[in-house]
Amino acid sequence: MDSPYNGNSSLQTSTSNLNTSFSRPAEQEEEGKFSSDAIWLWVAVIATIGNIVVVAVVCACAF
Repeated sequence: MDSPYNGNSSLQTSTSNLNTSFSRPAEQEEEGKFSSDAIWLWVAVIATIGNIVVVAVVCACAF
């Protein structure tokens, strides 16, 4: 048999399981990453609007 594993099926099975386990969480991580990025985007937008309001109030009170 011309196998890179030289008949060691346990190594081949372990490698297959390792590749499978690494490929599945990547899809879930992408979904989680998207929602996390969306949350941080909204946090940044709200913080920016808050800063603009604070600057406007300070300028209005200063004059």
